Amino acid sequence: MGGGYRNAEAGLSHQTLIWMVQEAVSCVLRLRPDLLNSTGQPDPALLIQHLNEKSFDTGLRQKLVHSEIYDAPLWTLGGQIMRNFHDNQDSTHAAAPPTESGTVVANGLIFPAGTVCRQSRLLRPAHAKSRRCDGFARNYLTQPASLALLASLAAVVFWFAAGALLLGPEAVKGNTLWPQMLSMFGKLPLVVVANRDFAAWQLLWTTQSSMPTQGLGSAVHPMRALLVNFGFIAACSYLLAFGVAWAFARIARLMRVAMKPNRLPNVLGMGASIAVLSDVAENALGLALLLIYPNVYLPGLEVVLGLLMSGAALAKWAGLAGSFALVVWACITASSIRLQE
Repeated sequence: MGGGYRNAEAGLSHQTLIWMVQEAVSCVLRLRPDLLNSTGQPDPALLIQHLNEKSFDTGLRQKLVHSEIYDAPLWTLGGQIMRNFHDNQDSTHAAAPPTESGTVVANGLIFPAGTVCRQSRLLRPAHAKSRRCDGFARNYLTQPASLALLASLAAVVFWFAAGALLLGPEAVKGNTLWPQMLSMFGKLPLVVVANRDFAAWQLLWTTQSSMPTQGLGSAVHPMRALLVNFGFIAACSYLLAFGVAWAFARIARLMRVAMKPNRLPNVLGMGASIAVLSDVAENALGLALLLIYPNVYLPGLEVVLGLLMSGAALAKWAGLAGSFALVVWACITASSIRLQE
């Protein structure tokens, strides 16, 4: 598993690939003519020869350990866990001792020099040979770091929009977009206070349960602000995933068979998942609370929704704290790696 083995070690994977190619060709996949036999079907011998020409034995392939979350950091929101190769979870069968492929040992890969995490892809095209204008979006805007920049801009826009909705018409002056944007930036201190007070209302609702909406103060459009805040959550989710993916890779480094994972990164690796899910729940519960208040038929429902909203807000901040601790830990680890180099 994992790929990158020498020819002598890759027999089983080659046979599997040949079967997949044959099945794909039967589904009308077009294959290069030099890999087909006289009947137009994939030739196993020619396929094996082609694989051997591109293997590690010839030195044509770059010897890098890949990462499934490098190009798609949103997978990080599913939780980050360092596998324990020595933990046999199947109690009905005896576990075979973990071993490393001879290729892995022979390559002598180290972190981060032997991994894709070493590469800097900020605004770098995905395909070096494709630099035409019509490929700009495909080559640049689909890179993780480029998407992180776009997510940062989106987060700022949504955050300002939510603050402006809380402040009402006084925050936005002008009849066109540009004057309105300048007006909003001019009211930055008020926007900060409005967003801060709204977050405090969600977190500290339990202290004002007798009047669930009194903590909103002079908020003009709190429900609209909550709807806009979903966009802010989406943008921040990508930024959080991007940072946590970077951090976890530098803490986990290259897992070798002899290593046993530390439990703490596994706990902190769940922080991003908890933060995002809790933030969505906090917003949804806040909307529900504002929609039903006051409710003369189910007065107890307001208390339940408010308690759940405050609990979700607390879980969100706990998840963010765990993610922040993971990033700080990774920065310290990265500094020590550079000193060793």
